[in-house]
Amino acid sequence: MVPVLGRRPVTGAAGSLPRAEAVLERQRGQGLHPGACLVATLDAEPAGLVVVGEARPGVPMAPSTVVRWLSMTKLATALRAAMAWEAGVLSLDDPVQLHLPDFAAGGKGDVTVRHLLTHTAGFRGADDHPTLPAWDDEVARICAEPQEEGWRPGRHAGYSTRAGFLVLAEVVRRALGDDRPWERIVADDVLTPLGMAGSLLAADAATFAALAPRSAAYWATPPASPEPRAVDDDPALAATCVPGSSGRGPVEELPRLLEVLYLGGGGLLSAAAAEAVTARHRAGLLDRTFGAVLDWGLGVIVDAKVHGRDLVPYGFGAAASSRTFGHGGSQSAGLLCDPEVGLVAALACTGMCGDRAHSRRVHEVFTALYEDLTLA
Repeated sequence: MVPVLGRRPVTGAAGSLPRAEAVLERQRGQGLHPGACLVATLDAEPAGLVVVGEARPGVPMAPSTVVRWLSMTKLATALRAAMAWEAGVLSLDDPVQLHLPDFAAGGKGDVTVRHLLTHTAGFRGADDHPTLPAWDDEVARICAEPQEEGWRPGRHAGYSTRAGFLVLAEVVRRALGDDRPWERIVADDVLTPLGMAGSLLAADAATFAALAPRSAAYWATPPASPEPRAVDDDPALAATCVPGSSGRGPVEELPRLLEVLYLGGGGLLSAAAAEAVTARHRAGLLDRTFGAVLDWGLGVIVDAKVHGRDLVPYGFGAAASSRTFGHGGSQSAGLLCDPEVGLVAALACTGMCGDRAHSRRVHEVFTALYEDLTLA
């Protein structure tokens, strides 16, 4: 398949976004991250770049640095689910049990595909597990999880870190009748067409070793940790595909996960389907995981400032329009697309400073980015 978005060089240098660079350097001085990279595009053309600090000791941060996507992985999974929906092999309002009969256990029979995509399904207890079992065993474990007491799917909301999108991936596989592992489905059907050759959802031992020299090392930093401590990147875990969190790849490739939606589907989806993905399918609900009102499209966070709070968990800054959508990566990354101005930006930091401090970090950086590009 011919890539929808060709590989473009990342242009710019330190200083091309002076306000954003100053914010990231100040935050680095505060101990929030040893290194960070910010990449911005306007109408899918390079618009600015900031790199500060180190990816790992002795290795400067760069747009080619391989970073962990963490929860931004959900964007790739959501794109493949949207493709299946547009192809007519599943409906957003299909009960999950239609495709995965065992899922109805524990009172979950009313949960639909839309509920999975909008984090309103209500089985977050399945997110917590000390190990990562084999795929089929993990599916069975999640299916056996009961629905949260008193939960009304679609009426209650709570972000699912892991279980919801693994079930979503299995539903898509079954609807497609596709025996390929999920990491291969996403690589073949999403990442390769988008020209994201350096990105992947699972890395075997040889691939993990090959990526190591240009991969970021992560640190738990204040205020999440009193003293910075290394956050291990376990090769065994890296080899396990988790549809909501196991992605990794160069910072410079991340914008393409959202450019495809801004560019009328980019060849993966029709313009109408791309617009549907980024519309508000969940609005005004309190997210029980984050303790704040957050809005969602189909697998994407939609700007929630319309509800009266300027700073929200994993938000997009003070100047982002109400149509802005994207996602965050746990305590370390942020990705936004503002279709009102054609801006897509990816921020990756090597310090995991806790949800609250990270949300403020992203807010400050993205606000400064709009000022640098005179978009505020």
